[in-house]
Amino acid sequence: MEPESVPALVTGIEQALAMPKVNTVAREYAERTLEKENVLSQFIADIRG
Repeated sequence: MEPESVPALVTGIEQALAMPKVNTVAREYAERTLEKENVLSQFIADIRG
């Protein structure tokens, strides 16, 4: 995957999520960690320092 490539990241995430059940743990982690509210809260916390 190319660094700083949003399209490559999106493609990689889509491919990972389409994989069989073996990736259930990874999918649950991604859904929990990458939830909009979690990302925004962490972003705001990082900005505030």
